[in-house]
Amino acid sequence: MIALSDGRAILSFPTSKDYKRIGEGDRGPNTGGMGAHSPAGIFGATEFDGILEHVLEKTIAAMREEGAEFRGVLYVGIMLTDSGPKVLEFNVRLGDPEAQPLVMRVENDLLPILMASARGNFEGRQLLSSKETSACVVLASEGYPEKPVTGQVIMGLDRAASCDGVQVFHAGTQQVDGQLVTAGGRVLNVCASGSSLRVALDRAYAAADEISWPGMVLRRDIGQRVLRLSAEQSQNGSAV
Repeated sequence: MIALSDGRAILSFPTSKDYKRIGEGDRGPNTGGMGAHSPAGIFGATEFDGILEHVLEKTIAAMREEGAEFRGVLYVGIMLTDSGPKVLEFNVRLGDPEAQPLVMRVENDLLPILMASARGNFEGRQLLSSKETSACVVLASEGYPEKPVTGQVIMGLDRAASCDGVQVFHAGTQQVDGQLVTAGGRVLNVCASGSSLRVALDRAYAAADEISWPGMVLRRDIGQRVLRLSAEQSQNGSAV
């Protein structure tokens, strides 16, 4: 979970889930992230409220009491276990590629909220999020994460960006002699919004399929486990 703090109060983003392994089925080495979606779809409002109260809010309160008031982005990585959610790690950044689908869901101007966080007073501000789902598919270079191949000409960006509900975020790109080329391991983040996770993923993958360069790598199973879980729970009369 990712939230903003002004040193006292918390404004939380919706939940998100990322996919770290390079290969489908969560195989292969870890990466910076090969995809993400929001909401996470793996726990509900009760768990969300519990993590917000018992982890995020208590962390901010304890830091203030110790004289180390924290303002900014607080990212808590959560692992779901048989005995409940457990904290895996803390970061003080938005996270990538989690940030992209989260930002796509923000309905109000984020800049004044960030400024209020830095100044230490949210002044009654709210972080409003769309009820739509958003998804992100990372397009990476051949050889990533060990030794990515760079300098490959990227094709199809205009077609991808024109797809319904899609936004393409650049990560490892650069202009060379008037052409856009790969310049890193994770090259592009193809994101889309939709009325459901399936719609958002379908849009993101349709846009990703418009883009190409030699050796382009992507995972084709982002969100699929959550979709299966949702279908199973719907059959059992419960929700994700």
